[in-house]
Amino acid sequence: MRLILAAMALSSMPLHATSVRVEYDLTVVDESNVEQDWRLTYPIPSALRASFVLDTLSFDSAAVSFATGRSGGNCVESFGFSGVAATDLSIGNDSIALWNAGAGANARFRGDNATGLCPGLFFGSLSLTQADRSLSGSIDFPGLSVAQYDASADPFVDLLELAAPRPLFGSLSGEWGRLTVSGGNVRVSEIPEPGALALLVAGLLAMALLGVRPRTLRR
Repeated sequence: MRLILAAMALSSMPLHATSVRVEYDLTVVDESNVEQDWRLTYPIPSALRASFVLDTLSFDSAAVSFATGRSGGNCVESFGFSGVAATDLSIGNDSIALWNAGAGANARFRGDNATGLCPGLFFGSLSLTQADRSLSGSIDFPGLSVAQYDASADPFVDLLELAAPRPLFGSLSGEWGRLTVSGGNVRVSEIPEPGALALLVAGLLAMALLGVRPRTLRR
């Protein structure tokens, strides 16, 4: 019983993820008042898929500020992460690949709670850049209380997950031109560190050995 309880406790511990995969289904805006700058001979795509991995512990700068709301409560007033390492990036569809990058891209993720309420609402943005290529857009999403922030193992991931259900509106630019896009059906999935998985396996093996030994002595 002790072995089973210990294994359950260890398996329920969260694996701290320093990397998250973000996936967007992008729709190229097709409206009469939106002029698209498309420079390729291939027809303008109506839909694209964007996928990239962000290292939540690898960034050039990070800043978070807190405030007390007009009606009480404490929450995150603003946040900003710049120079976030972005890898395994791909944007395209089954017919065309616009942007593929194993490494070398950077991301910026920021938000401001201008409502004066807690937890409030973030007016945020997310952007990816690499040389003359960029994907940038605005996202409005629910705020985060100080209690939630303090309890978070990785606030960057929690903020991304708050933003995930909300649409992104922005542009995709590069040698292909500039497209106005909207993003929906966002998926954010955590990628556990290999070290954390190894520790989990090693811990279970160690508990198994310790759990068997007392039974052998009692015999």
